[in-house]
Amino acid sequence: MQQRDGIWSTTVEVTATSHADLIKREAAVRRLLAKLDKEPGKPRRSRGESALYQRSRDGMWVGQGDLEPGPDRDRRK
Repeated sequence: MQQRDGIWSTTVEVTATSHADLIKREAAVRRLLAKLDKEPGKPRRSRGESALYQRSRDGMWVGQGDLEPGPDRDRRK
């Protein structure tokens, strides 16, 4: 994968035994790419919602949420 002018691109190699088979496989790859482009992205959380995720650097699970502000704590924990 490489990025050029802010656009990511990759090369896909398709092999086939005949010209007709190559055309069919290329069409299948194009249909798959079109389907991937139509899929909506992951929705973002609203303000005040909590989160649970696994950190990639050490594999540890992390929970995060907003607390009511108090004299001895920050808002986000």
